Amino acid sequence: MRILVASLLLLTVILSSCKHDKNELILGEWYAQKFENKEMDAFFKESQAYIDTIGKNGNDATNMELYGATNMDSIRHVLQLQHDSAQTLQMKAVTNTSFNFYSDSLVVISFDGRMDTSKWRFVGEQKLEMEELTGSSKGSKTEIEVLQLTKSELKLKIEQEKTFSTVTFGRDKK
Repeated sequence: MRILVASLLLLTVILSSCKHDKNELILGEWYAQKFENKEMDAFFKESQAYIDTIGKNGNDATNMELYGATNMDSIRHVLQLQHDSAQTLQMKAVTNTSFNFYSDSLVVISFDGRMDTSKWRFVGEQKLEMEELTGSSKGSKTEIEVLQLTKSELKLKIEQEKTFSTVTFGRDKK
């Protein structure tokens, strides 16, 4: 009987030590690895469709009247460069974003070389509140939904101007 009780106590200690508190799990540096935004994805997809088809259904006179040019290949090339540049800038912004959470409730946020400091705390089970301590928005509070938090992944859902973005962070810089 003592062996059974001792085994149960040992199992309880082992299981409770494996369970990580979200306040501990979030500590340290997190690097953005993936950005998802349905509206932005739709914009890039629609823009690509426009670039792929502009000027292909008309003759030179129609293209001159509609677009002010007859060499539509050149127009498509310039538009494609702009499109690709916008996507590259978006990806660069993602890969150069990091959050560094400290145990004293401070978080240093780095966006493409610019840094901001906020105070963080969990509100309920799935919300992370950040209060800006520096910058033009000093004192403002932002609530971010925590979709997933493990030792290796932090997935946040952020609302900006009635649109939602999901950002996935990892421990390794990619």
